[in-house]
Amino acid sequence: MPARSVTFLAISLCAGISWADAGPLKIHQNPQNGILLENGVMEVRVHPDKGDFSLSMNGRRWVNQGYWSQVGRRQDGRDISRLGPAAAPEITQDPDKNNNTAAEVCLKFAPAGSSGGLPCEVEMRYTLTENKNTLYITGVWRHGPGMPGFTVGEARHAMKLDGAIFDYLAIDEKRHGALPSGADWDRAEPLNLKEARRIVTGPFAGKAEHKYGYSALIAETPAYGWASTNSRCGLWLINPSSEYLAGGPTKMELTGHLDVNREGTPVLLNMWHGSHYGGSALTIAENEIWTKVIGPFAIHCNEGGAPEALWKKATAAAAEEEHAAWPFSWLKMPEYPLAANRAAATGKLVIENPATPPGRLRVGLTAPVRETISRRGRKDTVDWQRNSRDYQFWTIARPDGTFTLPNLRAGNYTLHAFADGIPGEFARTGVVIASGAPLDLGTLTWKPEEGRRCLWQIGIANRSAAEFRRGDEAETWGTYYQFPKDFPAGVDYTVGRSNWTKDWNYAHWGISGEGRNEGGGGGSGGVATSAWKVNFDLPEIPAGAVSLRLGICGNRSPSGVFLTVNGKPSGGTGPLPDSGVMHRDAARGAWLERSMPIAPGLLKTGTNTLTLTLPVNSWAEGVLYDFVRLEAGTDL
Repeated sequence: MPARSVTFLAISLCAGISWADAGPLKIHQNPQNGILLENGVMEVRVHPDKGDFSLSMNGRRWVNQGYWSQVGRRQDGRDISRLGPAAAPEITQDPDKNNNTAAEVCLKFAPAGSSGGLPCEVEMRYTLTENKNTLYITGVWRHGPGMPGFTVGEARHAMKLDGAIFDYLAIDEKRHGALPSGADWDRAEPLNLKEARRIVTGPFAGKAEHKYGYSALIAETPAYGWASTNSRCGLWLINPSSEYLAGGPTKMELTGHLDVNREGTPVLLNMWHGSHYGGSALTIAENEIWTKVIGPFAIHCNEGGAPEALWKKATAAAAEEEHAAWPFSWLKMPEYPLAANRAAATGKLVIENPATPPGRLRVGLTAPVRETISRRGRKDTVDWQRNSRDYQFWTIARPDGTFTLPNLRAGNYTLHAFADGIPGEFARTGVVIASGAPLDLGTLTWKPEEGRRCLWQIGIANRSAAEFRRGDEAETWGTYYQFPKDFPAGVDYTVGRSNWTKDWNYAHWGISGEGRNEGGGGGSGGVATSAWKVNFDLPEIPAGAVSLRLGICGNRSPSGVFLTVNGKPSGGTGPLPDSGVMHRDAARGAWLERSMPIAPGLLKTGTNTLTLTLPVNSWAEGVLYDFVRLEAGTDL
């Protein structure tokens, strides 16, 4: 992990203490030892000069360190990792004055000055409520006149837990179980990334351990964290709302892992702005007025069961937080609208004449597409998949297409929708949400196939390569290395006869010299190419334009994909945005489409062959296809 700027949170619980034993909420201030928030079960100690936290019970810490961190650059080139000067802490929720309903401390940091640092006012709030086993954390960044511009690469909240207690990581139904010990991690052999090692000792000997194996769609992962098989307790991160998270419902990010440093400390992350799998964009101009509320998110603790049972209880608690409690009435700050100042949008989206029955339909309200200029003067188009500076709201529509988007902040939005099995995306601009005023959007119609005719398609338009060969193993380190064994002669796919679940690899990997060695590092093995063939029959030449349409859900390549038709060049995708999905062991990342027109005369009646060629420079380069689709029509 990059160097941190400010230590932020540490939590410790005591095995054998029941939540029923919790006492009244209390806040104590001590100039030497900071501020202590306690409820008889949790003790959270805040050190206001740095913003760091610890929490202990009976003298034993369960989390050794927790902190916010951010990496990026100001417009003057200085980094933003540290914060500005700290102000005196404030008690913003005093249990002696609110009938013992909440205890909250607020820390404030001034914008960092000319010597470098984050040029924002930063506020941190830590809250204990009547929910005795949960700590709530809120961050606020405020930028305004007189403050330099800056760009953020990554921003997260991290916790480092006690490895002597926590040994079991749970993310989802597929990924939950015990992990290697810190000692076994230290003795492990390095693989092709600094974060990946082959365990050589202990019960996990032979296993490849790496942090990317636990990446997940954050918006679809309601509770994840660590548990203890011996102490029978768990510590979980819950996001009651994903409105502040970058990238919407398809954003992959890190969750938890063993620390790369010595002792393999258990790490738990809330990556609210991440650079992985397509990355997030957050650029603020000099003097720009902008505020972002991060959270509140919850650190939820439970005990008295096996790790899997505790994780499932935490998942149930997450559902209660999301559906019953959000937005929290106890958080009092002008940038956080309460329920009365939020609104709901309702409507119905009808997909007209789809080529295949649509699957899960997602509908969301997001900020309009932004054109930004980076610190280095580069123009960047930021859509909802990468937006981090604004809030966004998503839901899954009912089978009849009706939807409700609750708890919306006031603002100007674009309505987006996409469905499994349907290429493309629906968008309607100019949706205005007023404070506290519900909005009925009526019936909307999406015509995804208008002016197009599908001649054939490989894969499912679902923004993922998971349906292809080994796609369901993508989170396993080094799955891409299986390609030469699975396809010794390369991919040679025949439409109507081949099966994409077996005959189409999840990643278009170009094998270079150093890529053949599993322990290979980051050097270049020389340019190599990987050519995949698609054979198909045409009874007649289609009328109108013909185009090969690619859905792409992962890319790292120097020049994109090139197309030949029956041995003749037919253009290519051109350079593609780098999302670095394959080498980070995933089947999806930031999604895009590219259509490559096929010039008249290149296709023929009878058998045709398209060839997709990918030049590469290293083992880490590859393209993941969502779908490959040959289309004809008037609207290409």
